[in-house]
Amino acid sequence: SGGNTVGHGLGVAPRMVWAKNRGGNGWAVYSAIAGEDYYMYLDAEGARVDNSSYWYDTAPTSTLITLGHTADVNASGGNILFYAMADVLGYQKIGSYIGNGNADGPFAETGFKPAFLMIKSTTQGSTNWEFFCNTIEPFNNVGDQNYFNIANAEADNDHKMDWLSNGFKIKDTSGSINTSGATFLYWAI
Repeated sequence: SGGNTVGHGLGVAPRMVWAKNRGGNGWAVYSAIAGEDYYMYLDAEGARVDNSSYWYDTAPTSTLITLGHTADVNASGGNILFYAMADVLGYQKIGSYIGNGNADGPFAETGFKPAFLMIKSTTQGSTNWEFFCNTIEPFNNVGDQNYFNIANAEADNDHKMDWLSNGFKIKDTSGSINTSGATFLYWAI
């Protein structure tokens, strides 16, 4: 039933949670960027969806994640896996930026030089969960991206950005990382 809770052990409120019913459908995602009223799927292109049956319209606390009634996150007798992630100063940041749609794109300050970066629009559908990694492409202009939600091979497209000492800078007009006015979730490590 909705309102059940699960402990996460982080000591601070998670900024992102991934949940997978091992006998069910896809990976349900909570993010502080999309908000507690919404869910997304890590293995789908969709934008955030307003639905209390995932996170019970309740933001996680420093100790608990509140669950809705959907079997994806709260199946009776289900074997459900949770990953809860929070910001760690100098190591990990879960944040957002607003796209501007031009080649002089937004700068996102993380406080460190990312080695891994995942980006997904929360407000528009038909966009992939893309990730970039400095072991694949350590130098700027970064363009080789991979995907969480599709089985495509690594792509070298026009999805360009730069690694910076204190964050990253979008340098492309691609709708998947820089649609004007769209909100983009990022996870930088």
